[in-house]
Amino acid sequence: MSNVPRKPIGCLAQAGRVLAVLIGLIVLLLVALTINQRIALARFRAATPPPGALFTVNGRQMHLHCVGSGAPTVVIDAGNASFSLEWTPIQAALSATARVCTYDRAGYGWSAPGPAPRDGAAAVADLHALLAAAGEQGPYLLVGHSLGGMHVRLFAARYPAEVAGLVLVDTAAEYTVTPELEAQMQASIGFYQVMRLLTGSGLLRAIGPLSGEGAMPETARKLPAELRETYLNLLLDPQPVSYTHLRAHETVLDLVCRLLLEKKKITSVYQHEDTHSASVSYTNTIQQY
Repeated sequence: MSNVPRKPIGCLAQAGRVLAVLIGLIVLLLVALTINQRIALARFRAATPPPGALFTVNGRQMHLHCVGSGAPTVVIDAGNASFSLEWTPIQAALSATARVCTYDRAGYGWSAPGPAPRDGAAAVADLHALLAAAGEQGPYLLVGHSLGGMHVRLFAARYPAEVAGLVLVDTAAEYTVTPELEAQMQASIGFYQVMRLLTGSGLLRAIGPLSGEGAMPETARKLPAELRETYLNLLLDPQPVSYTHLRAHETVLDLVCRLLLEKKKITSVYQHEDTHSASVSYTNTIQQY
């Protein structure tokens, strides 16, 4: 027994201790980054009031920013995972001849989170209640970008007397929304899961500055310099990322189906056996609203 070499066992033990130390350092680093993230977000929120006003909608605060005068009032609904701040330059230009309102959906920008489900119907109900709480009189000219375009169409379907017209910016039409597109969007849920981890842990706040201006989102690069830092801080908040992840569970097909049923333009829907989500039957003839 005395001839059995002990050196390899010692090497393994040493390697185990080194690995344990490395894991401990990584855990400490993640804890430090998470604490720094929370402190930085708290400071940002305290130092950066909303550009508009906060109104109480169903017991929670929502942000609405209206400038200019004239009728009809223009109401802008931003795209998926986007903030009202992105529309500031356009809002400022339009406000010379019209009253223009932008807002943050629940859980985004300066608006407090809302109850589940965070689907298109909830977003539309929130916007309707927000405009009423702010005393903004219709009928409105609704401008919707991307997913926001689907929302404003649903708004027009539910409150037709309060809508003067629609402007759709890069918005999907029914005939462009296919099962293949839905599959691509569902695949993007993984991206938002990663982003939720990076923002919540503070890793993105630490990595971002090291990546240089070239890694900055295109939207941020197009904003005036005085708005860029605020926009980037909003991106570093894990709350909107979490809400975008939750929002992805209501597929675009679900929203299209809800919209078309509101307008009574289709007569049949089917149930996906895997998701149990109502979607448009592609055997139907679908007319664009």
